[in-house]
Amino acid sequence: MTMPLLVRSKIFWNYNGILECCWGHGWWDNTSVAKQDAYIRDCIKFNVNMVPHILLNEAAASPFTGEFMASGVDNRKVDLMVKYIERLKSHGIGSAIGLVDCPQISNPKYGFWNHLDRLAPFIEIAVKAFSPLADCFLLGCETCRGPLTIELVEEGIGLMQSNAFKTINGERVRIPCGTHEVYVGWKNGKPYMKRRLPRNADFIAIETCNHPFDGCNVSIADMCTEVSLIASNAGGRGVWVVESNEKEDDYARQQNRALAELPGVIGVGGVM
Repeated sequence: MTMPLLVRSKIFWNYNGILECCWGHGWWDNTSVAKQDAYIRDCIKFNVNMVPHILLNEAAASPFTGEFMASGVDNRKVDLMVKYIERLKSHGIGSAIGLVDCPQISNPKYGFWNHLDRLAPFIEIAVKAFSPLADCFLLGCETCRGPLTIELVEEGIGLMQSNAFKTINGERVRIPCGTHEVYVGWKNGKPYMKRRLPRNADFIAIETCNHPFDGCNVSIADMCTEVSLIASNAGGRGVWVVESNEKEDDYARQQNRALAELPGVIGVGGVM
């Protein structure tokens, strides 16, 4: 059965002639209020209603003044992130709060993967702090590329679920939790599941197996076949195609419209 398209996202956009990715527009080193506001205008132009964010990136993002979970919080960064999410919300645009970016890098500016034992306390604190502003949570971006086994991903999702609540009209409501991964590979012209879906995720957020910069080289039929395979393994949970093609041309529109019609797809990233 075709599900209603609940999520319209678009993580890639052009800022002063440079291709940007919205994962880092919160408190990352290269962000600014001007860039945030320009992206909000792009969201409005393309009828976007959900924006994913990432809190930790070893190269460019951390809320801490020093070592991960062993130093104070940079209140200027937190204020920059919170006000951005509030401005998005004022335009009817929700926020998917992602916690970690993968994978680990060499010589990190903001190393956190070397402190894997501190990740659980961070998840608990971050989810509680952002629950009043979050519409959903993602454990991370491409958690399949980091040191997290699918079992650890499920533990992380479970920990998020234990803390992801907000009050709406006097009622305590649980906020949906999942993660973002690449699940599919291709062999002999057919897609196959390289990694099972997390059993406890409330929804399935994906990147197609092609890099989004190569989405223009993937046939509409192949992209739909891949996403349909994921949907068929999702046990009725909605699939949000976060990344597939970064272009804004007619072919990308055709791809995204075809994905939106697939049974089980509740979200599409890109131009429609």
